[in-house]
Amino acid sequence: MLQYLATHCNLVVLSVGYRLAPEHPYPAGNEDCFDVAEYLVDHAKRDYGVEMGFMSGDSAGAHLSVVTTYHLLKSRPDFAFKGLVLNFGAYDLSGFLPQAWLFKLPLVLDVEIMQKYIEAYLPNTTPEQRRDPMISPVFADLNSMKLPSALFVVGTLDCLLDDSVFMSAKWRMSGAESLLKVFPGAPHGFVFFPPGEGGTPETQKSLDDITMYINERV
Repeated sequence: MLQYLATHCNLVVLSVGYRLAPEHPYPAGNEDCFDVAEYLVDHAKRDYGVEMGFMSGDSAGAHLSVVTTYHLLKSRPDFAFKGLVLNFGAYDLSGFLPQAWLFKLPLVLDVEIMQKYIEAYLPNTTPEQRRDPMISPVFADLNSMKLPSALFVVGTLDCLLDDSVFMSAKWRMSGAESLLKVFPGAPHGFVFFPPGEGGTPETQKSLDDITMYINERV
């Protein structure tokens, strides 16, 4: 996926190896993303010949991309992304949105798996504490932020469908550009499936949309 974006968008692409739960619960992974993002805002031009323009993430990575954006709005207020690519992210970790509870297919991800992830990531926390916007970014006051453009990508056969639908709507209501691409029949993680045989026909369509979004803003 990283090579695909680098090739088709003519970009330098870096991946953040942030610390993982349960060995390193919240906020360890978040802080790693904040540190890398601040370093790139300050030094990408020197180190890579180009300023940081985009941030992208998938599932937990989309969640971390949003909270990292929130962090940079405070720590680097003069910086602005050209765009975010947010694939099937989780934006409400306090109790999950309806689709998560209604989704009954044994397909990649379900609410029981999500609950185990949350227990590892946020041990000894209450649902109220999990409504902190840096944990559940859908609870942030987006109207008080100057958010960048964002592309939200999700499939209909994903227990996190509502997360992208709700978050993209709130993003747009704040006044920022928000594009939502919903792919019929696509499950969680489908952008990583091999296009064509063995994968989903929606994979290549999503990759085309992602690269067009980025290339239009480079």
